[in-house]
Amino acid sequence: MSEGVEAGLAEAFELLLPHLDERQRRLVLGAAARAWGTAGFAWWLVLRGGNAPGYLS
Repeated sequence: MSEGVEAGLAEAFELLLPHLDERQRRLVLGAAARAWGTAGFAWWLVLRGGNAPGYLS
């Protein structure tokens, strides 16, 4: 993912996620992770507060 895309997605999630309940957040992030493949899974981990060494560089 390019830096511009990453920044846009991060901004979109920052605006959207606070308005969702836990179930809705999980559905949105899970769908995004599935759509983006391995890199999407790493982003899901990071957005959930985890760490994804080796997935994101």
